[in-house]
Amino acid sequence: MNGKELQELRKKYGLTQKEIAQLLGYHTNYISRLERGDEDITERFEKLLRALLGTQRLRRHRLAKGTVSPQEWLAVKDAYHHACAYCAKTQKRLVQDHVIPLDHEGPHAVHNVVPACRSCNSKKGNRDTMKPMQPFEIERIINKSKNNR
Repeated sequence: MNGKELQELRKKYGLTQKEIAQLLGYHTNYISRLERGDEDITERFEKLLRALLGTQRLRRHRLAKGTVSPQEWLAVKDAYHHACAYCAKTQKRLVQDHVIPLDHEGPHAVHNVVPACRSCNSKKGNRDTMKPMQPFEIERIINKSKNNR
């Protein structure tokens, strides 16, 4: 797959670079560089993209109520010190995990999103949280988000 093919595939599914980045756990600038051909598309990236497009995850994300802005997502990661909310390991790439899964009609909103490493996110799947969340952390995230509006 090359950058032009990535762009055509993204547009075919009606996705923005920002949405692809959020759904796959990458930065928007990286998706842009891939599409321009400034960087080669790795086999891993292509597998993740094809898996996303071939599952119901994309449809669930589209139907979910609410949004998480890039600023809110950064605030969430900052509150968790850029560490996974489940295993507490600091990771370069953290994905948005929904405390109440989208399958269970949880909202795609800042109060329902925590940072997770890919391993913990896939272990959790669409079940409820693997261990209790820290309520004061979630409350702090919500308050910080409200103050930034």
